[in-house]
Amino acid sequence: VYAAGAGASVVIESGEVKEGQLQTRASVPQTIVDPVTGKTLKLTWYDEFSGSTLNESKWKLENRMKSENGKVATTTDRKNIRVENGKVVMDLYQDGDKYYSHRTLTTMDRMSFKYGYLEIYAKVPFSQGSWPSFWLQSARQHRKDVSVMTEVDVFEVYQSGNVEGTLHKWKLGTDDKPTHECWNDPGKYDFTEKWENPSDEYHLWGFGWTKEMIYLTVDGEVFATFDITKDGDFCEGKGKGTLTGMDCFQDPLFINFTNWVGTNFRDSNWAPNENTVFPKTFSVAWVRLYQDETGTLYNDFK
Repeated sequence: VYAAGAGASVVIESGEVKEGQLQTRASVPQTIVDPVTGKTLKLTWYDEFSGSTLNESKWKLENRMKSENGKVATTTDRKNIRVENGKVVMDLYQDGDKYYSHRTLTTMDRMSFKYGYLEIYAKVPFSQGSWPSFWLQSARQHRKDVSVMTEVDVFEVYQSGNVEGTLHKWKLGTDDKPTHECWNDPGKYDFTEKWENPSDEYHLWGFGWTKEMIYLTVDGEVFATFDITKDGDFCEGKGKGTLTGMDCFQDPLFINFTNWVGTNFRDSNWAPNENTVFPKTFSVAWVRLYQDETGTLYNDFK
């Protein structure tokens, strides 16, 4: 189990990261009040991205996304991902007819957790041609059924003006290749009348998790709530419909960040075209996990 270690944070004022000013761990809130349950939660794991490189005891870069047409390459180059000025910066570039993104920034085989409130402070590219996402998957070390993997998308950007948060179930075969079995109706957050410059603003994004529910927040406001008891099952009658039951959403989760190429999944004009401006920049200033006595933190480092 991890103990919260020493670290530093950038000073954040008026929705922007103020470069060059660091603060000690004492400045990171040690407790918060859960926006749904009202419980006081304690800081158990965090990263303020205060150095010049990723903390390899907390993060790794792993290929968690697949290019269907071979036109997206993932790299570990600083041009695509780097730590600077108190934040991790993930850039999506175009070079000719090919796109270059970073390998997924993940805590897979580093850290996973069960229950609590996970919050990030991030600047997200809400512009045509981009597909940034903050998502979680169940850790293979802790799955009750090793053939079932869950996914929670805190946010994905597919279209103009809003984001979606969704639960997924995946079936793993003997070759560990996943089959997408089903997903629930997404929760949506519309910011068209709330934010003036979405792609240039930092906002808080949260993932809350108890035994009974998962809830997603932005700037402290709950925009989606999902029942993860047996009554909340969404697989039957949707997708392939074979993975019924919700016990899989009690499996510990690890964190992923990706900045992928936009698709026409929701919006027929969202994929890149000759007018798309690159790079697309996704920046995360910090990641903080808070838990109470019901929560568990796992050290999955190998």
